Amino acid sequence: MIPQSFIQELLSRVDIVDVVGRYVQLKKAGANYSGLCPFHAEKSPSFTVAPTKQFYHCFGCGANGTAIGFLIEHLGLSFPDAVADLAQSVGLTVPHEPGRGGDTTPSASRDPDLLELMTRITQFYKRRLKDTPRAIDYLKRRGLSGETAARYGIGYAPDAWRGLEAAVPDYDAPALLTTGMVIEHDGASGHAPANGRGGSGGPVGTAGAPGAAGATGTAGATGGAGAASADGVTGADGTIGQADAAPPPAAMTRRRRFDRFRDRIMFPIRNPRGQIIGFGGRVLDKGEPKYMNSPETPLFSKGHELYGLYEARDAMRQTDCAIVVEGYMDVVMLAQHGVRNAVATLGTATTADHVRKLLRQVERVVFAFDGDKAGRKAAWRALEACLPMVADTKRLEFLFLPPEHDPDSYVREHGADGFGRLLDGAESLSALLLRELTSRVDLEQAEGRAHFLAEARPLLLAMPQAALRMQLVHRVAEYARIGTGELNDYLRQGAAAARDRADQRAGAGRFAPAGGHRSSAGDSAYGRGREGHPAEESGHPAPLDDRWAHDEGWAHADPGGQGDAAERFTGGWGGGAQGGWLGSRDGSGQGGGWFKGRGDGRSGGGRGADGWRGGGNRQGRPWDAARGGRYGGAPPPRVPIQPPALISRVCLLAALHPTLALDPLDEGFLPEALTGWLALLRTLPAGASFAVVCESLREQAPDMVRLLERQAGAPRQIVVDMGLEDARKEFDGALRQLRQRGLREAIDALVGGGLASAEDRQRLQELQALRIKT
Repeated sequence: MIPQSFIQELLSRVDIVDVVGRYVQLKKAGANYSGLCPFHAEKSPSFTVAPTKQFYHCFGCGANGTAIGFLIEHLGLSFPDAVADLAQSVGLTVPHEPGRGGDTTPSASRDPDLLELMTRITQFYKRRLKDTPRAIDYLKRRGLSGETAARYGIGYAPDAWRGLEAAVPDYDAPALLTTGMVIEHDGASGHAPANGRGGSGGPVGTAGAPGAAGATGTAGATGGAGAASADGVTGADGTIGQADAAPPPAAMTRRRRFDRFRDRIMFPIRNPRGQIIGFGGRVLDKGEPKYMNSPETPLFSKGHELYGLYEARDAMRQTDCAIVVEGYMDVVMLAQHGVRNAVATLGTATTADHVRKLLRQVERVVFAFDGDKAGRKAAWRALEACLPMVADTKRLEFLFLPPEHDPDSYVREHGADGFGRLLDGAESLSALLLRELTSRVDLEQAEGRAHFLAEARPLLLAMPQAALRMQLVHRVAEYARIGTGELNDYLRQGAAAARDRADQRAGAGRFAPAGGHRSSAGDSAYGRGREGHPAEESGHPAPLDDRWAHDEGWAHADPGGQGDAAERFTGGWGGGAQGGWLGSRDGSGQGGGWFKGRGDGRSGGGRGADGWRGGGNRQGRPWDAARGGRYGGAPPPRVPIQPPALISRVCLLAALHPTLALDPLDEGFLPEALTGWLALLRTLPAGASFAVVCESLREQAPDMVRLLERQAGAPRQIVVDMGLEDARKEFDGALRQLRQRGLREAIDALVGGGLASAEDRQRLQELQALRIKT
């Protein structure tokens, strides 16, 4: 996790005019700079960069933010990558806090030596393509032009065991192994199979590294019938793993290294900044695997990257649409025929990271798959990855090509206009979801409708609380012939069951097995104590596990289970002078009860199997969860909102309405946890939905996001239903209360120090005047 203090220091060092000026032509316009907005097509400038505020804003589309936000939106970078990019530009090293979801060292993905090595290798492959008529003929037969090949940096890996020796000064350098460009083995058993393939019966992996009895690589398809021989090349039927391939010389085996990619067309994979981080290689003739990607390295992770994203960036902005296909050649040939906004997944199913990266840049994403069974299966996996990112202002659609075509062949036959007509008929996510679910069951039978509901429930629960989900709830209820209220109850039951399963997986003993939660030393009701989150020492928004307990209604107990007055701001309902629900004296979770004030209103009692049951309140009426949550026929007294609960309320309001974080704000005397969270929200685009906020900041503030999601879904959470104006009033009022508290603490600290100097006394007068004014 990157400290918030470093982020603030970084933003103070960079000049947003320089950052934006790398990608947008800016002209001086008074005190500011203006240019054509990079986020939407326009002919007259409405995009302004303010150097005094270090902020950009577009009056046309509403895009705005800081230098970090600009890189996230313009390049599609993640938050850590955007911070690292800026830090590198000003010569800073990004620190990381251990134990908070991040590495303790800067990411190797910004290692300039590794990136320079990949660039050098790319140039080598491009030169070899020019020297290899066989490879050129293959590309010409596929219809690829030299201009397109140059635009995408396509090259050729020579059919040699150590071809990269001609590309790098030191073939034994560790960097080659780190980037996955070579394979290393001990030379004790077997030879390396050529081109990543083993014998006719040996298992084949992406690496093709040899092992005992011909076992190769980490995973992959197997060869033909028969067991592999001990040399790892010849199968039981006497065939060779690759036709015309011969085992390497013994001297080479002793050297232990050989090229990963051999005799393949090479497609460089770039990150959003245009840096080469990996390769995809395709065989020229028949063979398996047809495509081979770089392995997972510090530079490259196929679950996060998309082929062609860098090259498609401008076209995506112009069309406000991204097309996701499955193959490298699909991307390249679509671009050659004028469809330049296509990208491809890298030999893996579509992931949530892929979808999130695209939705940062466009409003519409279309998944184009083959119309066969495999293509429809891939489309369903993509749909499942899209559900958490669904937003009311985004369009997620699916296109199925005719069975005899893939995007490459279709665009060559029908051209860009024909492909465009297909795009116009793409199916929406909601239509595909309902069509697939209803096709699997017989809705005329009660059992079929029950099966339909069982399959629909996890999909609906995966979606954020958006208007699209609400409409789907109505449609699903119609198909199932039940009311929407009944369906919502069914969904809540599923969500509760899922939370219970997650709680059980999180660790036995941290939660009471039946009924209420157990609170033990240092643990909140949700199983995490303050010691695990030293928020006071962090620049990040403080985790509010315990603070949220005020709204959830669970107790944070000391080792004896007795709430303590000093804990009332970080515990739940329990504790001392403010009153609340107390844990047991022995920490077992038994005998909890409601406590009001110091020494009055305590009620004892045990825990029933269906919830907390106090033995009785001051009037002798028990709290009985089994009877609808009644406290002797009346609800339990409402716990006053304490400052930490106020902090959590403000954080939730800002997450629901990110515009609030963009309002001018004097951060003086406000809690660091709050100002840190607001700083993160300012890096997001204007108008981001609650779901987008959570997904965008999940990596930077996982605890906060998890708790906000839980709180937003809690019953009787009034702030969720507030409009912007009501939320702003609530937000401003809470800020005034928190600032008053901060001023009061500053005054107390100053007075406690004895007012030893004239400066202290003057400062006291200033704080008192400010407090009166506030």
